[in-house]
Amino acid sequence: VGRDAEMVMLEDKWQQAKEGEGQLVLLCGEPGIGKSRIIQELRERVRTEGAATFLYQCSPFHTNTAFYPISETIARVAGFSADDDATAKLDKIDTHLRQIGLSVDEAAPLVAGALSIPTGERYPPLEMSPQKQKQRTVEALAEAMTASADQIPVLFLVEDMHWCDPSSLETATRIV
Repeated sequence: VGRDAEMVMLEDKWQQAKEGEGQLVLLCGEPGIGKSRIIQELRERVRTEGAATFLYQCSPFHTNTAFYPISETIARVAGFSADDDATAKLDKIDTHLRQIGLSVDEAAPLVAGALSIPTGERYPPLEMSPQKQKQRTVEALAEAMTASADQIPVLFLVEDMHWCDPSSLETATRIV
């Protein structure tokens, strides 16, 4: 209620993004003024157009959990279910990476590592320093997002960014 100007602005930015002009909008304000409701409305409108929406929902309980909102988003997008074992989750990650045109051999071990999914002997061992592995993981996660955007318009949202863990923040910055 009373947010028509904001919705018009967001829809205008979305239209520009669909036309290939990437947009970045920071929606901020005091708690309780309806920021989440505006985002919910935008997501609903975007979904009716067949676009993908990715929501990184940050949490005050996971500010020290690397890649937390990204892991949750990947689990939703890949279709993880509560009774999936590691093999089933890896199969779903592989399928998703293939669908968006990424190399399973290169990206899957990094994505699985970010999600703390044991890979056993499924992929060759990552022979790189922990810092290099983190860098490659950030690159792979950002590449997965941009690969999706190459196929269809993508609305990428980070909710409650002030609670974002450093690794997810680095990934979101890379995506932008």
